Amino acid sequence: SAKPIAANPYESPESLEDDNALADAMAARREGDGSLGMGRLGYVLWSLLLNVAGVIVVFAIASRYRTLVNETALPQNGLVIGVLASILVVAVLGLLISLSRLKNLSMSRWNILWTLVPFANIWLGFRMIACPAGYAQHKKLDVPGKVMLVLFILYILVCIVTSVLFSAANSFEEATDKAHSEAQQYSEKSANQ
Repeated sequence: SAKPIAANPYESPESLEDDNALADAMAARREGDGSLGMGRLGYVLWSLLLNVAGVIVVFAIASRYRTLVNETALPQNGLVIGVLASILVVAVLGLLISLSRLKNLSMSRWNILWTLVPFANIWLGFRMIACPAGYAQHKKLDVPGKVMLVLFILYILVCIVTSVLFSAANSFEEATDKAHSEAQQYSEKSANQ
């Protein structure tokens, strides 16, 4: 016999192993009134679309304004204002998307301030990308969430390794340039004696 769906879709399942209770709560959540926030997929897709559109708009403004400057000798400050205005629009829309996702996770919208704190922003990013609806209540990560967790960790590791490699390559290049210039100075000094 099927259990009745809880009135609170975020209510903790009776047992952590009871996947049906979580699935029922999430199904009830999806059938809700639509004011319950944005899900994982919507969050990822809207964020991606917003960032791509923002880059396209900035480049379009910059290229069009560059043409106007060359043709009419307009001052460059209009370009800066246009780019800053488009960045502001992207930031506000991104904030609205993130607040909707936090609502879906049943977290306080004040948690958006964690994006300003180093390392806490990684924790918040993980929750927003990987956790299912109502995660703040039931604390159970489903299979897509576990896959996203692995991808998220791999992404962070790739970023760290890439940073270390570029830093090491830069240090190596500086050291070889210094050694080369010292060797050249030594050879010039030897030739003059």
